Amino acid sequence: MTKLNIRSATKNDSSDLLEWRNDPLTIQMSQSTHGVSPADHDLWFQKALKTQSIKLLICEIESDLKKILKIGMVRFDGTADNLYKVSINLNPLHRGKGLAKKCLESSVNDFSIKNKRNIQLIAEIKASNEASKKIFCDVGFKYLKNIDNNFLQYMLDLNL
Repeated sequence: MTKLNIRSATKNDSSDLLEWRNDPLTIQMSQSTHGVSPADHDLWFQKALKTQSIKLLICEIESDLKKILKIGMVRFDGTADNLYKVSINLNPLHRGKGLAKKCLESSVNDFSIKNKRNIQLIAEIKASNEASKKIFCDVGFKYLKNIDNNFLQYMLDLNL
């Protein structure tokens, strides 16, 4: 497999993340069932880049033509001292290529290396999203509970 690189998001990633967020499949699988306006996204994105408890990681690969391709984003939202909500969104152009697991796994590893303490990661996944449930379980997340009829919660303990 092509080497995957993980890096922190920058202001240059904003338009790609907005495009991926407003993709119909992303909307269908999200807790928020509507698109996001550019103005709302820009406010959120600028705040996310400045907030210590939010980490936005970009997954990239190098194409056969030596071009760097953004394949996805993994987001870690700190909700308490050692608790982070994690979510993933793949670039629609790179779905179905087996890259989501590697993107999530590499991002979790990168996050754990940079946060040398015990952390719990929580993922909230739509019950009908079989692909995401499989990817998170393959990375080591365990089913925790039903949140409601539509979403399930999974957890991963990072004991460092």
